[in-house]
Amino acid sequence: MTNIFKMLFQKYVKGIPSDMQSERDIPKEKLNKPKLLYKQELFRVHKEIRRTGISYEKPAYYDLVSYRQRELSEEQYFDKEFDHGNHIQNEDVIKRHIENINENNWMDKALGSMKKDEITIFIQEHLKLDQNGMKILDYKNYIMFQIVDWLTIVDLDQDRMYLKKIITKGRGGERCELNDEISYKIQIKQNENIIFDDEQEETKQFKIQSKVIYRILKSMKSHEICICNVNYAFYVTNENEEFIKQLQLQENIDLSIEIQLKQLYKLDDIYHDGAVLKKSIYRGQSTAKPDKISFASFNLWIYSDCVGALPHKEHLVWASCEEDPNYDMPAVHGKLGKELVTDEYEKRGSLHFHIDDLKISKLLRLCLMRMKKNELSIITCTQGKDLIKCGLDYDALKGKIPKKLFYVIHLFDFTEGKTNFNMTVDEKIEQAIRKRQIGLKWIAQQNFNKALKIYRAVNAYFDYGTFSEEDRIKMREYQISALLNTSLCQMKLQKWADMKVVCQKLYILEKENPKILYRYATALKQLHEYQEALEILKDSNAEEIQGIKQEIESLQDQYEKKQKKVYAKMFGQ
Repeated sequence: MTNIFKMLFQKYVKGIPSDMQSERDIPKEKLNKPKLLYKQELFRVHKEIRRTGISYEKPAYYDLVSYRQRELSEEQYFDKEFDHGNHIQNEDVIKRHIENINENNWMDKALGSMKKDEITIFIQEHLKLDQNGMKILDYKNYIMFQIVDWLTIVDLDQDRMYLKKIITKGRGGERCELNDEISYKIQIKQNENIIFDDEQEETKQFKIQSKVIYRILKSMKSHEICICNVNYAFYVTNENEEFIKQLQLQENIDLSIEIQLKQLYKLDDIYHDGAVLKKSIYRGQSTAKPDKISFASFNLWIYSDCVGALPHKEHLVWASCEEDPNYDMPAVHGKLGKELVTDEYEKRGSLHFHIDDLKISKLLRLCLMRMKKNELSIITCTQGKDLIKCGLDYDALKGKIPKKLFYVIHLFDFTEGKTNFNMTVDEKIEQAIRKRQIGLKWIAQQNFNKALKIYRAVNAYFDYGTFSEEDRIKMREYQISALLNTSLCQMKLQKWADMKVVCQKLYILEKENPKILYRYATALKQLHEYQEALEILKDSNAEEIQGIKQEIESLQDQYEKKQKKVYAKMFGQ
């Protein structure tokens, strides 16, 4: 297992209780059945699990494994009443680095295949060649192993120059980057002499101009403690010269760098200009993020100022709930910690909205769509007037948007959005009804551009997908409603060519509807396509379209007279 794969794998298994039995463990009925582990010309090793281990993790390349080992006699191996657990507990603990699981070393391969507290018997088969050159069994050895624990060691650059020993594993799935805010304690030693000692209690951006320290920090998670052994020559070659001048280095003595990353806050510059900064205090491991049609459950706090790393109650302007933000990472199995998620936790959240609801301002929507489940983030905004023009936060601030404000958002859960291709017809109708109301509010405010954007999204629900005849009948009413509202917005915005396309769809769905005929004829009139407009109006006697019909007939007559004059002039010359 390479170190890259190891780091990726550990990202998905952190937070799992150390005493939890793996779902991938072999079934009990398959225990005590040998499986070939290692094979050479005249030597083979079979693995036979006698007691399954706990958790998912296994030791990997470079790890320092603590284990017990004992040789068994053939009688002990076949004795079904033999107590393997008690028998091996009396053995001394042995420590060994796994050099390379893929190389020709059966011991490393054996240790790398075991989990914590697992008891396994490895059966060594020594072969020999008979007189005919055929392989036959010479003798067998039975060796019992138990993994006690291991120290995780990572070769950061795959060249043995950065060997990082993880003393305390970090929390969450995020690693440190240059612009993140951190608090830390760092010591650099040569032998036992401390040549550099620095501690940053307040959480802020990392300022030490050390390339080597930053390289180690990039591999660390919040609350992680590690010791990294660095080759002297490699350190001097790769370190910042200005930083080296601060140290009293002893030549040709390797360095030990101990780093405690006390806290890590991830920073996301949403507009890449510093106008909106999102600082993640903690978040879950799910990679999913909300989209516009997701239904989100969250809490919101609005502050006027932030002294230090976190906003405090004396600067609170508005809150959606009575409780204060919990800045300490909660324990949630598989997401944030080691306890099981409860139904009560998932149902928390004082606000429940679709992301594209009018109650959600542009600022709030931008932030929510960049968050994960169970994430708590602090938002710093310096351009609130441009981003908060409506919504619950606009109402909470009574329309008086300060130059700088701070949001604390705790996103508990959300429904993962679906595409036009995997939504059911009922789901499309549900979304169409909801979005129709949003669009009507924008129309009432004379904001036809935003309303048009909403109705185009609704139209896409009915344009894409595979529908049965029954589905088409069910959604016909809602499709016509969305197209009519689309054509209304286009008419107000004088987008005649687009309006013509929409009205063509409406005309196919309902040819006798006077409103559809009127708008279709209006679009054609504005595009000077009088003949086509009269063609669609000729069979209708509806009173609502008589006025525009007469107007188009008059325009058509004027057009024909004008054309006659043009032709007469041409031929007269």
